[in-house]
Amino acid sequence: MIAGPTMTFNFVSDDADVCGVDEAGRGPLAGPVVAAAVILDRGRPIEGLRDSKLLTELQRLRLGVEIRRKAKAFAVLRSRLYERQQAKQREADSAARRSMVGGGDRSEKIRTYNFPQDRLTDHRIGLDLSNLPRVMDGEIDRLIDALVMADQADRLAEITGGEHAAAS
Repeated sequence: MIAGPTMTFNFVSDDADVCGVDEAGRGPLAGPVVAAAVILDRGRPIEGLRDSKLLTELQRLRLGVEIRRKAKAFAVLRSRLYERQQAKQREADSAARRSMVGGGDRSEKIRTYNFPQDRLTDHRIGLDLSNLPRVMDGEIDRLIDALVMADQADRLAEITGGEHAAAS
């Protein structure tokens, strides 16, 4: 824990030490205040570092370069991890979309409207309805009820691992 004039910083990780916290600026009434903390790895201490004001110009330069290098590396890593997560999400969305749409093959027909035989066939559930003009006028309750029943049966079979579908 580090206590400043107006702030307290709590660090959860025991893997790093805070080397220094500085404030620069004029304050909230006269302008922005910038606070910066340098966090160093305990496994790689900087020799002779007790107070940042005691560093030589060369040590400050080296430390600044190392901090910028690490900051850039973390930014690149974060960006790559984010891109990887986004790619996985896009692939999952694409796979879900492909499974819903299908390949457009003739064998993947959903419904056939056969006017010469006055019949509507829903190939997904194997339902044939006659009197096609009434269906075209909007009397599709039987079709919707059959689709709902088939969907519920599929969902039940998915939940129970197919036990219910085999029993009926």
